[in-house]
Amino acid sequence: MGIGRARPRSIPALLLYGFAAVGLPLMAALGFAAYQVERLAHQSRQAVYQAVRVVQGSRQLREELTSMERAARQYLVLRDPALLGAWREARGRLRAAAGELGRLLPPTDRERMLDPLLADEAALAEALAAGGAGLSEATVAQRFAALDRLAGALLEAGHRLVDRETAALSAAAEDTRRLLFLLAVSLVPLSLASAAVFAWLILRPVRALERAIHRLGEGGFDAPVAVTGPEDIQRLGERLEWLRRRLLELEAAKARFLGHLSHELKTPLATVREAGELLHDQVVGPLNPRQAEIVEILRTSCRELQRAIENLLSFATADPRRRVLRREPVALDAVVRAVVANHKPLLLGRGLEVEAGLDPVRLMGDPERLRAAVDNLISNAVKFSPRGGRIGIRLERDEAEGVARLHVMDSGPGIPPHERERVFDPFYRGGIRAEGFLRGSGLGLSIVRECAEAHGGRAEVLDSPTGAHLCLTLPLAPGQTAGTEAQAAPRPEEGTRCAG
Repeated sequence: MGIGRARPRSIPALLLYGFAAVGLPLMAALGFAAYQVERLAHQSRQAVYQAVRVVQGSRQLREELTSMERAARQYLVLRDPALLGAWREARGRLRAAAGELGRLLPPTDRERMLDPLLADEAALAEALAAGGAGLSEATVAQRFAALDRLAGALLEAGHRLVDRETAALSAAAEDTRRLLFLLAVSLVPLSLASAAVFAWLILRPVRALERAIHRLGEGGFDAPVAVTGPEDIQRLGERLEWLRRRLLELEAAKARFLGHLSHELKTPLATVREAGELLHDQVVGPLNPRQAEIVEILRTSCRELQRAIENLLSFATADPRRRVLRREPVALDAVVRAVVANHKPLLLGRGLEVEAGLDPVRLMGDPERLRAAVDNLISNAVKFSPRGGRIGIRLERDEAEGVARLHVMDSGPGIPPHERERVFDPFYRGGIRAEGFLRGSGLGLSIVRECAEAHGGRAEVLDSPTGAHLCLTLPLAPGQTAGTEAQAAPRPEEGTRCAG
């Protein structure tokens, strides 16, 4: 039954199937190789035994013929019955050796050499048994010489048989070697193919799970999670699908909450701000110094509250895992100037001096998110700088690395080393509180980091002798050169100042 019909219930079962599919052909090949080697060894033993027995039998024939010849010639001279008995004993041994040799020799050699030898020997034995009438010593010598030649021919046939068997063994060994080589060559790709198939069967559901988890991590809650494979993997897929639906529900609830928050907070806040502006402009009547101070606190608190609400909404929508960037050419130096201009009233109110040195920089990115990141960097510097302090802003290009770096430095208390990594975490507020400001929500720098990572850059805290030194690194637009950039945005003079 195939794998498609009998689907494994778990990954271990699928692994067991894979080991079986890969290992069984190899085990069968090893068994076949062992059988072939054993057969070849048995064949070689049989061939060697037969060849050795033929050579030994042929030599024994010649030895017995020599004994018979000596006994026959002595009998013809001495007529001693004991000599005739010795001849008969030698003849019996010759017949026994010839019988065994006849079973070992090929039929052609037996008919061509062994049978004539036995026939001639039988005729000579019949003459000797009749008393040797008509036989002379010379005649006996001639007939035994003929028999010896036949025995010698048998010995040569035995040697040829040894050579033939050796050649046959060499050919059989070569055939076995070739067969085993072909078997190994065919099994290697078969085993690799089987391993690849089962690796694919195992990795496919795992990769599907990985893609589903990655998609959920990127905020892709709309596509259902469908994972096929063993039952344990399918159960994991079902749990991921449950998690997707749950996250989708939470995402919808968050969107509804943010929508209500925006409506419920920003509408009355706009009324409060408008009222504060009317009081500040003394539309309802002149204010004494104490009242003007309270109105200024009211206006500042409204601005901070509005910024906190905007940061909260921006953080919810600026997460790079929640939406795709809207990429278009952005002149980052122009964005920095616009943000500084928006902060000019607050800079004047706090008596802060801004020293800006901006290289012309063009990026491919989301203008709104870049503006939000720059705004939060400068707002952070304004918040922590003391009255009458100084803020340094430097935008520079690094052609070698293909990046632009925006440095924002304030003259405040700085960021302790143990807080440098955590200041970019959402809702983290360090131990140092800004003078004269409400305690922030802890989202400003986290929005900076989210924007940097979404654009393929980074945000970091650098060492500074005084105050905090924050650096936003972003990749330059592809194919950007100094010449084209200079034409796109005229280079301002270094050291531009804005003081109150």
